[in-house]
Amino acid sequence: MCGLVKRAVTVLLLHVFLLVIKKSDLAARHHLALRDFRFSTSTSILVREHCTVVGLQHIKAIITAQSVTFLEARGPLMVDFVKELQAHLQTICLDQQDGGAEVLPYEFVVLETMLAKMIAALDARLEELEPAIAETLNGLLDPRLSSIDRGQLHILLHLSKKFSEFQALLDDFTNTLDELAESEDDLIYMYLSHLQQQSCERDPDDIEE
Repeated sequence: MCGLVKRAVTVLLLHVFLLVIKKSDLAARHHLALRDFRFSTSTSILVREHCTVVGLQHIKAIITAQSVTFLEARGPLMVDFVKELQAHLQTICLDQQDGGAEVLPYEFVVLETMLAKMIAALDARLEELEPAIAETLNGLLDPRLSSIDRGQLHILLHLSKKFSEFQALLDDFTNTLDELAESEDDLIYMYLSHLQQQSCERDPDDIEE
């Protein structure tokens, strides 16, 4: 059986099992500090010696070279995401068995899936806000109106607040990725599979954009 399929099964087992694991025990298992679980911003990617701790809105997880552990695994959004992740891993595995191109290490496949989910959520939110804002502005600028519609103005103020929240979320996401891309050490230590197999640092010259 393809290793990715085995790990896909592990994802679901951890998803259920994590409901009874204390964070202190989890931190000790992965050589983490409890502060690594604070997730003070909407987006965080913390690269540690033995794992990567990811916080992307409702997705909060610990990624290792062999598994992914979700810190908050309950709720329909997380259940759906775990199923998507398992399906994605299985698809990659089947493609590889059919002679497909070499795939990324397990930890990068998982992180890539999480980032794609976050981007899709941001896109969906923007597609929801833009038409609503445009419609409200058109209503306020209607030349047939003799005065400003206070109801429409209230809606616009509400949408403006929502758009500001969206912009802050987007900025946090992009800034986190920019900081990660600029940290050579983090990029090296994210290659958990390589470091585990070779027990040495990856040559910085091997890092591809």
